[in-house]
Amino acid sequence: MPVPPTSGRLQWTDVPTPLRARLEDALGAPVTDAITPGGGFGHQLAAALHLDGGRRVFVKAAPDADPLTTANVHEAAVLDTLPPGAPAPELLGIHHASGWTAVVIAHLDGPHPDLSPRSGDAGQTWALLDKLTSSPAPAPYAAAVSTAPSTAAALHGWNELLSDPSADLAPAARARLPQLAELEAAWPALAHGDRIVHGDL
Repeated sequence: MPVPPTSGRLQWTDVPTPLRARLEDALGAPVTDAITPGGGFGHQLAAALHLDGGRRVFVKAAPDADPLTTANVHEAAVLDTLPPGAPAPELLGIHHASGWTAVVIAHLDGPHPDLSPRSGDAGQTWALLDKLTSSPAPAPYAAAVSTAPSTAAALHGWNELLSDPSADLAPAARARLPQLAELEAAWPALAHGDRIVHGDL
């Protein structure tokens, strides 16, 4: 099993041969190229696979013992339960071999959005988020969220800084600590609901 790289991502050639063969068999064509897009997080394989015949799919893969495998499988479970019409790629499959797991989803063309003030991408991004949040969350996820212990108590950094400001805190942040702590205190109530949300623009 390869050691996850300290920087960059795993490559298609790092994936064990049995898993690569299983993916090609499931997809019905050999892989002719694997492109790792820029951006994103994590060290797992995250690549657009070009198949013989012109089809493309997107694959995430990592060793089963890698913490990112749990995140990949969770992402697949979420995709699989989204309602029809949700703006999200289709889950094509989950495959296991040689102590690795791969999640295959439909390939979507397009760059990361440019969210700078003058970009036209921002309006399209907000429109997609509006569409996403108009969809009720699938019942299993709404139930899971409603019964899961809240992590709100651990996510109050501004309030902690207000009570004990760091010496190297930026002056602009120091001047606005009361307002920032007040805004922060409001988010747990705003986070309750039954809508689908996406935290990675």
